[in-house]
Amino acid sequence: MPARSVGLAPAKAILVGEHFVVSGAMAIAIAINLYAKASAGLAPRGSIAISAKGLGMCEDGAESLRESGSESGPFGPLVSMVKAFLERYGIEQGVDIRLSSEIPLSAGLGSSAAIAVSILVALSSLFGIRLEREEMFELAFVSERILHGNPSGIDHATSIYGGAIAYSPSRGFRRLPVAGEISLVVGDTLKRRSTKEQILKVQDFLKRNPEIAREAFERIREISEGAISCLEGGDMEGLGELMNENQALLSKVGASSEELDRLIEASIAAGAFGAKLTGAGGGGCMIALGPPDALGAIEESIRRAGGTPYRVKMDDMGSRAC
Repeated sequence: MPARSVGLAPAKAILVGEHFVVSGAMAIAIAINLYAKASAGLAPRGSIAISAKGLGMCEDGAESLRESGSESGPFGPLVSMVKAFLERYGIEQGVDIRLSSEIPLSAGLGSSAAIAVSILVALSSLFGIRLEREEMFELAFVSERILHGNPSGIDHATSIYGGAIAYSPSRGFRRLPVAGEISLVVGDTLKRRSTKEQILKVQDFLKRNPEIAREAFERIREISEGAISCLEGGDMEGLGELMNENQALLSKVGASSEELDRLIEASIAAGAFGAKLTGAGGGGCMIALGPPDALGAIEESIRRAGGTPYRVKMDDMGSRAC
């Protein structure tokens, strides 16, 4: 048994479909090359220690945080997940987990899911357990349900499997073939918000406006199917146009914000094929899809509009031990 084992898990960006997927529509997401990392080692029996320093690009949680076995503290959801892992495999040994992440927190990039997945990879490596991806998905849901209430699961599915993922509640998850390279710039508004509150806010709007909801769901189905065709055919310009349509729908149902709109408009003006929020909205991050020769201009336009840009690529491997 190694002294310590390390797990790595990528962030995600949702290309189309967020918010509507909670109510049955299809969403398309890709794993991107920003990572959460967990290092796991042995500890005294019955002990679960989780610590982190400088968690997230934007210095959220920059002071060292440490949690020892409590399911009500800042790492409570993760402690619950670790306990579920240890109980499932009959492990009585304690564990010491150290976290780091380059994924902005509470920003729509699936940071909590990536952290949870990285821990599971590290633990399975530490104890020599062959953890199937389906089992990893189920265990990661333990912490995600506590944090987000009723998540679709697309965040940790994308982090586990990598590449491009299509998900709908009726059809589940499937990995998509992608022709060509997806060139994205992430723009962080630096405005943080609660994923759970944003989801509830939008769902409440849709319930109170059934006609708008019906029209939005009809169009989002077409957008998602079109996005799959664009990915399979390498039509990035067509995908960008669909992203713009999706953003218009998200704005209509109250998911966007002034800060996001500013970065999106700046990206389009700089040559992006399309740009939209990713995740719950209300702040956090947006993504811009563009030709490779326009990415520098898009980054600079996001910076001038008050955001922090990150150029990213699709991660095709998903979670792994390292």
